Amino acid sequence: MILLQFYTYEKALLERNNLNNYINLIEGYNPDTFEKWVVYQYAFQGSIIGVVRQLNHSKYIFDSSISNKVLVKTIITGPTIDSLHSHVKKHYNKKIRHHNRKVRV
Repeated sequence: MILLQFYTYEKALLERNNLNNYINLIEGYNPDTFEKWVVYQYAFQGSIIGVVRQLNHSKYIFDSSISNKVLVKTIITGPTIDSLHSHVKKHYNKKIRHHNRKVRV
């Protein structure tokens, strides 16, 4: 395990609790709609491409006039539907913001 950031003991305990809450949120999640399925898959994959790969092997079939990548990105960045979606959307926006800064420099 690589420690990327130094944590005080109290901060580490808080981080552990936050991670445990996030894990419980994912494990207890019920992806009963397509949008929730996309959010759930992103929580596991951590990338749009990963979700698209899962989508291509899934039971869902769509009109080919819109690419699966655009569809998944639209759902992830769209209006928040629940707490897991909120976490996923924040992660995605932070990841994209970091990538955009890196490319511009």
